[in-house]
Amino acid sequence: IKFLFFAFNVVFWLLGCAILGIGIWLQVSKGSYVTLSTSFNFFSVTFLLICVGTLILLIGFFGCCGSLMENKCLLLVYFILVALTFMLEIVAAVLIFVYRWEINNYLASDLKLGLVSNYKSSDKGEDGLKAGWAYIQSNFNCCGVYNYTDWYEVFDDKPRVPRECCVHNETC
Repeated sequence: IKFLFFAFNVVFWLLGCAILGIGIWLQVSKGSYVTLSTSFNFFSVTFLLICVGTLILLIGFFGCCGSLMENKCLLLVYFILVALTFMLEIVAAVLIFVYRWEINNYLASDLKLGLVSNYKSSDKGEDGLKAGWAYIQSNFNCCGVYNYTDWYEVFDDKPRVPRECCVHNETC
């Protein structure tokens, strides 16, 4: 059971390394990645990935070292970190459930504001925003935040929608 616990924590540690690496990579080389939202900027997403990756990495590290060395102090730290993480997840889940409508309304209006202000002003250097919206609309079969009329505010010259909103792209 000791080696099974160790193997589980190695996988956990590797997952933490991967999440931390992705967060650092996104922070260092933003490239054409931009935000879809105006309130939740790019920095907050990368910061969240770095924090979560670090937490998972630490939990995996304490679990690995504690199981191999059979060190009660490291296992206690491991247990405390796992318990705190579990409690934070429960609190977050309850808060999200209780405030789900407010969160949904806020995010939808914020996405629409981001769509109108950022998509309209994006130039060739910020194709990540357009690619993000194209991916979302193509894969989820949706158009805009609420509906297709959201795009009317983006394209001032005439009411139109991006290709990804059309059922048959050739007709757009």
